[in-house]
Amino acid sequence: MIRRILGDGGQTALFSLAIVSLLLVSGCNGFAGGGLVGDSGPGISEPRSTVIDGSPAIVFNYSVNDFSDALIQGPSGEVISEGKIEPNQTVAAFSLYSMQPGSYGIIIQQGGETVARKNITFDGADTRVSITNTTWKGNRLQAVNATVTNDGDMPAKITETEVSARGTTISSSSSVWVPSNGTDTVTVSPGYDSLAISEPGDVRGTVRVNTRNGSVTDSFDKSFKPANPTIVSNATRWSGPELTRATIVVKNTGDLPTEGEFSIRSGGETYATTYTEKIPANDTERYSIAENPILEQTSGGTTQVTFLVNTTAGFTETTVSRTAEGANLTIQDIQPVWENGRLNRVIVTAENTGDIATTASVSVTAEGSELGTEQVEISGGESVEYEYGQSLGTFGDEIYTVRSGGDVELDVTVSGPSSEDTATVTETFEGVDASLSDVDATAYEKYDSNEYEFASATFTIQNTGDIPLQYDTIEISIDGSTQSDSPYSTSVAEPGGSKYESVYFDGVLVDPGTHDLTVRFLHDGETVASTTTSVTIG
Repeated sequence: MIRRILGDGGQTALFSLAIVSLLLVSGCNGFAGGGLVGDSGPGISEPRSTVIDGSPAIVFNYSVNDFSDALIQGPSGEVISEGKIEPNQTVAAFSLYSMQPGSYGIIIQQGGETVARKNITFDGADTRVSITNTTWKGNRLQAVNATVTNDGDMPAKITETEVSARGTTISSSSSVWVPSNGTDTVTVSPGYDSLAISEPGDVRGTVRVNTRNGSVTDSFDKSFKPANPTIVSNATRWSGPELTRATIVVKNTGDLPTEGEFSIRSGGETYATTYTEKIPANDTERYSIAENPILEQTSGGTTQVTFLVNTTAGFTETTVSRTAEGANLTIQDIQPVWENGRLNRVIVTAENTGDIATTASVSVTAEGSELGTEQVEISGGESVEYEYGQSLGTFGDEIYTVRSGGDVELDVTVSGPSSEDTATVTETFEGVDASLSDVDATAYEKYDSNEYEFASATFTIQNTGDIPLQYDTIEISIDGSTQSDSPYSTSVAEPGGSKYESVYFDGVLVDPGTHDLTVRFLHDGETVASTTTSVTIG
């Protein structure tokens, strides 16, 4: 049976309940001294201190011929631990709650009588600390590994560890026993971001190990270079003249972190900027900007784009060049849409062989007369089919109407700020072919002569040509007299169509009989058709 005894190891302080362990090890029955009943009787030898299962302990060799009681007497004389020992074992160990310097007694009793005793005096622990290595992550101290050596003759208890640098001290409690004449390794971890270096230069740090017999320290040194961000690579993505993505990689070759933002500039203007990002020490950071677009080249030539990273440690930049060909316009095809001599629209296929998008002007000229200009957007490297006059084409609102037969040339021009192209297409028309039918003349006989006064003529004008017959004046000649009459508005006889007209005369006298009647159709003062028929008067 092992008893647990309250005691203070001979000191005035009262310790908690001591945990007593008895270690019995088989071995030789020989005995080296300390006995009270002769050389062959019970004896104690080689008493010493150690650490067992994290607690201090007193170990001794013994020799007994029967089951016996073993007691440990503290420096103040009271029993602080006891237990049974067996005759077939030779080594015993008693685990204690604590140990302090002083004289300890080891007693063996049989039947209540002391049969062996040996005293041992412990001068105490004698510790020193040596830093083996430090672990840094960038500018943060992650851990300090140190070896604590106890050169004393009793265990040393580590109660606290501290690490200090640049005015910051991080401490943590501990409860580790270092055996006498032994070593133990301690790791001091300040915790994430608890001890971080923010300014460059040399750092002198200290590790302190506090034990019950005092404190021991050791120091470490490290030099920190300032943050040094540098752009090490870049990549761009262009869609024609548009920059749609830019990526850079920034490396911080310094020992301290920094933070900054990435911006894209060109021509003195900032086009895009990222949020502020951290760049760890001796690490890289990737910045990326994707917009649609970030910037766009609007003219040919070389564009300089600057990638700038502005950090708390300064700025770094790099410049990339992008060369683009200006808009180059060419006409690939022209398809005029004619209907009965009327130009309703012109389908123009134009290509921009350059890199830069442009707003092109499309103009059409017919027989030297410009019909108008319209606008169309053409991207770089693309062709478009554009319907000039596509909003027109209804009757009376055509783009152009042919007035006479022959070749009609259409000149189409596509022009931009830096280039233009002109192409011509020709269409041939037979012209107007007019004839009269249903001609009827009205004349009144003069009461005092044989003459007649020619009053009016009605007829139907037929257009068998391939262009419209447009007229705003009708002229009629008979017997050398010519008079004209104007409709209320411009009249049109479509190809294959007809128009009924009535023309009135004033004061034209003719003789009875058959006469030639010439009818001319005019538009804006020009004769567009003329035909002659005969009429009978009287």
